[in-house]
Amino acid sequence: MEEFTAELLARLREARRELRRACENGDEYDVQVVSGRLDTLERLAAEHGIDPAGDEG
Repeated sequence: MEEFTAELLARLREARRELRRACENGDEYDVQVVSGRLDTLERLAAEHGIDPAGDEG
């Protein structure tokens, strides 16, 4: 389970970076796509008792 958690948190970090880049570039399509991916990852984390914000900092 530790590997699952680490991978999920890594994907959350990457999605947040992609979202920041899309916002900075004004790419509305990418903002929508990445926002959807981020929502899905956050929901998955919550379903498994993982704090999706726990790795922010």
